[in-house]
Amino acid sequence: MSVAAKTKMLSTSAQLTRRPRRARGRLPRRFRLSSAACLYICFAHLSLGCTYAQRPRTTGATRPEAATSAGTTGAESWEAAVGDLVRFPSAEVEFIIGPQLKSGSALNPVPWYDQNALSRGLELGEAFPANPPGSVLLPGTISVTQNSNQITGAGTHFVQDFATGPNAYFVIHDAGGAHPFIRGSVTDDTHMAVTAPWPGRSSAGLKYGGMSADELDSFTNLNYYDQGLVQYTNYYRTGDARFLSYARKINDSWWKSTYVSEGRTPIDNSFSPRTSSLAGLMLRALDGRPEMWPWITDYVRQQLHLWVSLRADYAGFYYGIRDGGYMLLHAANLARVHPDPAVRAEFRAKALDGAVRYYARLQGPDGGFYFDLDDIKGTTQPFQEGILAEGLIAVHRL
Repeated sequence: MSVAAKTKMLSTSAQLTRRPRRARGRLPRRFRLSSAACLYICFAHLSLGCTYAQRPRTTGATRPEAATSAGTTGAESWEAAVGDLVRFPSAEVEFIIGPQLKSGSALNPVPWYDQNALSRGLELGEAFPANPPGSVLLPGTISVTQNSNQITGAGTHFVQDFATGPNAYFVIHDAGGAHPFIRGSVTDDTHMAVTAPWPGRSSAGLKYGGMSADELDSFTNLNYYDQGLVQYTNYYRTGDARFLSYARKINDSWWKSTYVSEGRTPIDNSFSPRTSSLAGLMLRALDGRPEMWPWITDYVRQQLHLWVSLRADYAGFYYGIRDGGYMLLHAANLARVHPDPAVRAEFRAKALDGAVRYYARLQGPDGGFYFDLDDIKGTTQPFQEGILAEGLIAVHRL
């Protein structure tokens, strides 16, 4: 689905879910979830919801969020009560994914959930490209001049690759990563223009690639809400190694994309929080790719500041609750899973501060989170409340 179509769909959804804002009263000291958010949690993490519904009441010492000893996960402390719980390889993995029932468990009252998770997981995992668009290098090298939009090639085929081909983007590769530009006019095979000037230093001998708008849209949409995370979840729920292979492929490809460039893309030129799919990257960092941690940490630090910390005293929510909700979730995840204790402490404090000073302060008396969207006042969207609820739950688990 194109970005324009998604925007229209979300705008329509906002109008359908519009409701008047109620008078604000004194908020309780604990977070409350609206019925819409609860529905999201039940369907997005159905196995978790079924587990909570089925397990007997336990003492505080055996709550699922509490680890019983070093090296054990929270789920192990109450596994005796629910025998079909997934056993994760670490408490860190369990924190990101959350308690899960094994696929096919009789405790799951809706088996179609498992059937769809597995069949679509195999289909979409196979379809995801191992190499992101723009990463395949085209013949020859190029020269660029600072503050100029002119490209000079050597051994290049600009007419075939850009004037008559489908490539709408010209991707320049240098030590700072992959830099996509919209193609401009093509003079001949060795001379063309892009629509924005090159901001870096003048350089020669650079490699380059191309990608179409459809390729970029398809790639982004396939991981829009973190398919990498979903495939890890499928793997731990089933033990099927195909899902582990898909999870690694998806996250490795995402890591190489033009908006990450293996950690070289500046954060302000990268994905928005809603499309960042950072939970999958965190799981991949825990799964043999620790070199991902510095960029992930920088991304969360900068985007949390932009979407949450700077807005803590705002009178309303900054552009709704979706992107900020994602950043609260990512901050809470780092506070629990990052290998550096200093980083964990930093994000624990920041996540708690944002949850209390921003989200709890602005929560409606009925538990909902309402915001203004264009000319619509006091609206909300159930799935966005669910995303924010994920972040609040993660902070609570800390």
